[in-house]
Amino acid sequence: MGRLTVLALRTVMVALLGGAGLTILGIALVVPVLWMLPAQTVARDVEASRTRAEPAEVI
Repeated sequence: MGRLTVLALRTVMVALLGGAGLTILGIALVVPVLWMLPAQTVARDVEASRTRAEPAEVI
């Protein structure tokens, strides 16, 4: 193999590894957000239920 071919191969390998690293980082940032959304929805539903129950207690 020529010197240029080895350099091109190394460049491609670095680009692939960098892309894989960025993909893993992106997934690591998105997963916690996807876990928080349902928890926030449940918390709002509980709060809404409490708010609806308050007038019944007053009357």
